[in-house]
Amino acid sequence: MRSGLLRTLRSKVAPAAKSALLRGGGYSLLRRFAPSRRVAILRYHAICNDDGHVYAEPTICVSPAAFERHVRYLAANYVVLPLPEVAERLRDTRPLPANAAVITFDDGYADNLAAANVLGRYGLTATFFITAGCLHGGEPFWPSETRLLLSAAAGPRVR
Repeated sequence: MRSGLLRTLRSKVAPAAKSALLRGGGYSLLRRFAPSRRVAILRYHAICNDDGHVYAEPTICVSPAAFERHVRYLAANYVVLPLPEVAERLRDTRPLPANAAVITFDDGYADNLAAANVLGRYGLTATFFITAGCLHGGEPFWPSETRLLLSAAAGPRVR
């Protein structure tokens, strides 16, 4: 019973505490004085506002403003490396720099171009996984097509 209460309390307090640490510079100090020797891999999908929810599930969207804040933070506190370089270093058992990070994008939404432009402004790189079958008149990306079809359904239930 007591551990359940602690877990509930922690789940409610932890996000606010983490946000306060980030905004107050606590995480920056931590990375400066206690650098990580592990690699952080950040996986993004879509960079969009509410209008992007037509093609992407809201839970996989990050607003353009939030993404820019992420990139600014990463540029100031991490060494962002291309995924192939990290894979090569790990394979060859070569050390990674302190506070190493990798940024990836899944699915290849069109809004990823805007994300690439933001990354470029900060001198960062990312690995983009593109659903190539969707390009040049190919089949649409099935999750996006499903969202579009369901949003156009007339009734409250789809059979």
